[in-house]
Amino acid sequence: MTFIIDGFNLYHSVRDVGNETRINVKWLDVRSLCESYLSNISKDARLRSIYYFSAYAFHTSSQTVSRHKNFVRALANSDINIVLNRFKETRKRCQTCHHINRFHEEKRTDVAIGVKILELCFTNEADTIVLVSGDTDMIPALQTARDHFPEKEFITLFPYGRTNRELSQVSDRTFKISKKKYQDHQFSNVIILNDGDTISRPQEWCN
Repeated sequence: MTFIIDGFNLYHSVRDVGNETRINVKWLDVRSLCESYLSNISKDARLRSIYYFSAYAFHTSSQTVSRHKNFVRALANSDINIVLNRFKETRKRCQTCHHINRFHEEKRTDVAIGVKILELCFTNEADTIVLVSGDTDMIPALQTARDHFPEKEFITLFPYGRTNRELSQVSDRTFKISKKKYQDHQFSNVIILNDGDTISRPQEWCN
């Protein structure tokens, strides 16, 4: 069984939970969270791999990027495969005032996730693929994979507050992550990395 993590979709869900509960859950132990769903999926389920897709928002503050990098180090230390893409600046003219506004959009991640899903099927790396996302942009990839690999199971694990009907319809099964799940699966405040170095939970992420 392989989990595919849409990092920004999950992050926005985690942030929403923090805003609602006033409990910061950004220091999320993603591997532990995924493992907690194995028994729900199947009594014989075995976790083979986890892929985490994201991008560093260099257009924001250096502190934000630093926290994200530390979090990614924590994920990699727990044997999660990290796939990083990038943000691209785009400019759009306001139709009312004609002012040109600058935006930063995450690029390639949706495509990269779709390609990974199909790659896992073609290489027969997993019989069950669990997509952790509520993004409807994933629908074409899931539908294509189901059409060509009907013997495999495609499950969507919706981050809190990210459930949608369209994605459910192209999934064999779905589950929802609760607020409490985020609270229950947090890294230790201090993590000893495999190379002997240590990283700490960012002070801004402490309750």
